[in-house]
Amino acid sequence: MWLVFVNGPNDCLPAYTSAKYNDLKVLTIWFGRQFHSLGDKHLICSNQNPSDIIKSIRNLLEIDEILGCIAFIDAMVPIAGLLNSSLNLTCPYSFDQAIESKNKLAMRKLLDGEGLNPEYHVLKYDHGNNNYLSQICNISFSRSWIVKPIFGHASIGVVKVNSLQELEKVLPAIHSANQTMLDEIYGLNIELKNSFKNTYLLESYFEGSEFSVEVLILNNQVYPLEVCSKTEMKSPYFEEITYRTPAKCELSLRSCLSEATKKIVQKMKINNTCAHLEFKWNGHDICFLDIGLRAGGGGLTHKLIEISSGRDLFGAWFRSIKQSTFNNQLNMVKSSIALLYLSQIRNGGKVLAFNIDKLPSELSSFIKEYKLFVKSGDILTGYPDYSGLPGYVIYEIPAEIHQSNEGIIEDIILQSSKYFDPIYEVN
Repeated sequence: MWLVFVNGPNDCLPAYTSAKYNDLKVLTIWFGRQFHSLGDKHLICSNQNPSDIIKSIRNLLEIDEILGCIAFIDAMVPIAGLLNSSLNLTCPYSFDQAIESKNKLAMRKLLDGEGLNPEYHVLKYDHGNNNYLSQICNISFSRSWIVKPIFGHASIGVVKVNSLQELEKVLPAIHSANQTMLDEIYGLNIELKNSFKNTYLLESYFEGSEFSVEVLILNNQVYPLEVCSKTEMKSPYFEEITYRTPAKCELSLRSCLSEATKKIVQKMKINNTCAHLEFKWNGHDICFLDIGLRAGGGGLTHKLIEISSGRDLFGAWFRSIKQSTFNNQLNMVKSSIALLYLSQIRNGGKVLAFNIDKLPSELSSFIKEYKLFVKSGDILTGYPDYSGLPGYVIYEIPAEIHQSNEGIIEDIILQSSKYFDPIYEVN
């Protein structure tokens, strides 16, 4: 039997290894020049035209041998869903389910009355037209707000504003970033694109700690697998900084997050997939942020869980797809902390260098892997027109070290910014 990996992930090895361990073959689909050698068969596509892709898949595989088409990054989830629907595959999700998961307004409406939403308003904006001001005349800016596109991924076009003047200043840039994103990702559905090209959400900013929950969903039954904690994103850059597994939180909060996850997934009527949900917690209430029908962080969250505990979540997912039943072979074999640091763009500019060659040994001894996606001379831009993740580093802090040194995680985060954030040329 076959799995189809849609455009990745960039590092296929953990997913591909798990597939092979479970006697599954992998067809990888790549768009443009991006290509990774892992896979039993490869399909390189010059565009994202579904008819062309499906025709090529049929030339390579028997359709009844395909278990499902899987995306590992948000941008590819709608395409994977469209392929599943076109090929009459019920796993892992359909095109309609993929689109609903990315429709932030639909998700808010679905959860109205469940105590998981912030206050929110719909904002219609067209560049050069100030009619939107009448829509927000009753909104108080005595608190902060988040403005975001209805459809989106990777926090592109998401900005925190503290005044009407700030909102007026950032809307043109958000609008421009949104149009580019819709053209690239949702251009395969013109009606969908046109429905939301001028529509945005304005949500009250929810103060609190941020967490993600990784789950498997099988026959609409939800199996929470792990909770990760995240460093709070700092204004004005609003970039994700770290993921920590396992999360630093009480068991009671883990239970609340798991129950909220089950409620959301079951209301969406999702049947068979892996999912990544994000929440905030202020000490009293939980606020739902987003859902992705994929492994968190393009597969990096699953890698963190394997590093921290020895559990193979890709393997559990693929066994569930293959056997149509959840087989929880996920015994913990160690109790490390796995920490993912994401390189920060901040103000952006022309990259001069990184300081990785100056890494001190006390930091490098914890590094499991790192990757840089940019080089000297590249131009980086921060939100709302985010140019992409510059790189990342994953650390493993063994139990005997983090249990005796509570401050070591913060020390590692602070040092990471010195060595893994880009240094820019000075004009």
